Formats: sequence, C-alpha cells, structure tokens
Amino acid sequence: MTRPRILFYCQHLLGVGHISRSLAICRALLDRFDVVFVQGGPDIGRTIVAPGFTHVFLPPLLMREHDSSLYDPAGERSVDEIWAARSEALAPLLSHSFAAVVVELYPFGRNKFKPEILDLIARARSANPATRVYCSNRDIMVQKFDQAAREAKIVRILKEYFDHVLVHSDPNLISMEDTFAATPEITDMIHYTGYVTDGSGPAGHPAREKRILVSLGGGAVGDELARACLSVADRFPDYAMHVLTGPYTSEAARKEMSVIAKQKPRVTVGGFSGDFRRELSRAALSISLAGYNTVMDILATETPALVYPYMANREQSMRAKALEQRLLLGVIYEADLAPDPLAAKIRERLSAPPPSTSINLSGARCTADIIAAHIAQASRNA
Repeated sequence: MTRPRILFYCQHLLGVGHISRSLAICRALLDRFDVVFVQGGPDIGRTIVAPGFTHVFLPPLLMREHDSSLYDPAGERSVDEIWAARSEALAPLLSHSFAAVVVELYPFGRNKFKPEILDLIARARSANPATRVYCSNRDIMVQKFDQAAREAKIVRILKEYFDHVLVHSDPNLISMEDTFAATPEITDMIHYTGYVTDGSGPAGHPAREKRILVSLGGGAVGDELARACLSVADRFPDYAMHVLTGPYTSEAARKEMSVIAKQKPRVTVGGFSGDFRRELSRAALSISLAGYNTVMDILATETPALVYPYMANREQSMRAKALEQRLLLGVIYEADLAPDPLAAKIRERLSAPPPSTSINLSGARCTADIIAAHIAQASRNA
C-alpha cells in the first residue's frame, strides 16, 4: 500500500538549528509517511538514511547579517540565477500529490523567500486541493521595530495560505502569546507540540566522564566563548575539555583554537559532531550557546550546563532566562567571559545537581501525531 507523502521545506540561513529540528520531525513522520525534505541552505552533512525519505538540496542561498542581503555561498552565480535554478529544481517535485506541506518558520521569518514558498504552496494545492499546509515554528518569535504591522501581515498570510501553525514549545514554559501579541487572532490554527529534540541519541544516560564539552552550534558566532573556556582550562586539571566548532566556524578561528589546545594538557578541539547527544550525555558539564536544539538536547540528556545567549535578538536570552529561573541551567554573559567569573561559574555548575524537568520534550512525535490525525480526518471526509 502506498503511503501518503509529505513535503517539508526548510531554508536555513545562519546556524544549524532549523535543519536539526526539521530533520528530527521528519524522523517521526517517517513512521507513517514518505517525506520529501527540501533544504534551501548549504549542505551541513546532516540527513536521514531511511526508506521513504528523499533529501532535495536546492541551489543554496545565505543571508548577510549586516544588511540582510542574499548571496550565493559558492560565490559563483547571481541571486537571480540562483532563484531561477531553484524554481527549476522544485518544478518536477510539485507535479506530484502531497497529503501535507510543512513550511519551516515562514511567515514568521524568511520573508525574502515569500515568492518561492507561496508558489510552492499554490502548486502543491493545484496537484492536490486537499493538501494541508502547516507552518512549523519554534517557541519564540523574532521581534522587529514595526512589530504590530508585521504581526498583522503574518496573520493575513497565515489565514490565506496556511491551515495550521505548529508551535514547537511547551506553553507552561513559553507560550506563543509571550512573543506574538496577535496570537488570539489565530488561536484556532495553533497546535502546541512540545519541544522538539533529536531522538536519535542513546537510550538512558551513560556514565558521566570528567569532561567539559564546549560547543558552538553552527559556529557562525560564539568564537569568544570557546576562547574564554580555553583560557581557564588549566584551572580544572581533573577535567578534560573538548571544544566542538561548527560547520560555519572560520578556518582562522579553528586554527587559533587548535594552536591554543596543543599547548594545554587534556584539551582538544574537534569539528561539528554528528552524534552531539552522545557527546552531551557523557559530559560532566556542557558550555554552549543557547540555541533551541542545543538547549533541548541538554534537557533531554539531563546534562549540567552553562549557556551563553546570542544577543542579536531576544530568542536565546529569553529561553535561557526562563530555564535559569527553573534552575535547569546557568547563564553566562559577556562580562562573565573574563577568567575569574567564568571559572567561578564553571565550579558552581559542576557541583549543581543534574537538571530534571517535566517540560514536554516530545515535540517531534506529537507533530507527527497531529499531522496524521488531520490527514486521516481528510481521508474520511473525502
């Protein structure tokens, strides 16, 4: 019997969290559906090898932080040429019928991709008018200077083009109303799924090793955190320190950290880990940025942790503060990167009990259940 097919569109621009969260959801969906995963950013070496899963890489686009302009990361083609190539790549996919289309983040972000996304939705519904369209969104919405006008625009797009909004959060920790004032206008579309974690890690908790794991997520930001940790490694001679750079860490920063590490006993620097959950579950302490996926993996593995929020927007800081209030992790800021305060924070956290929480971390499975229920209902009504 042919299984229903789902199209999942994800465009990542800076880190790896959007891809990681989306792939975790896809793993859960594969129990009941075939999944075509469309990735619009560079290949970061993450995929799913399983029957029924197709990974489509569009010609990648990235965005410059300083002016939000798009560019070809390979530096070979103009943006217009990339758009045309992406449209050509999508065309054969959209001639097929999909039971559901899941769009990661848009319209809460990725507005520069609006024409591509709305065209994708229109073509999918042309091939199958019964296609259900979902927005897959994290716990905290991005804040802009023209917030009220922006929220009104988002609501209009949701009501015109989408059927459901999947909020990957536990409202007992952070609800959509906390960061999106127009939530009452779309209450009937919203489904809280719980937080999404990568369920591919080890079952149970392996024995903790005397090791401090420092990780930079995607690596586009956070070099200063790694350097600060390296500077105090000698103060913890009983602990090994392992620094994980990210796929976007600059080669200059990677080399600098490696040179420092070679001068210190029990300190190593490695690349992006394909098995981060296992690394976390064995560590005595995690020190990292405060991105969605990293923080949820910390909670899922019950790893003592310090997080350093990326302050360009409120997302990481807000999440970190909410979890610090529940005594689930510690937070460090720029002033804490000096050797003495950082070492004090590390000592304090190494002596803290492991975090244990009742926060809903079953977001991937719940997302699959919600979509399956909608598709089953549509089938009964057909």
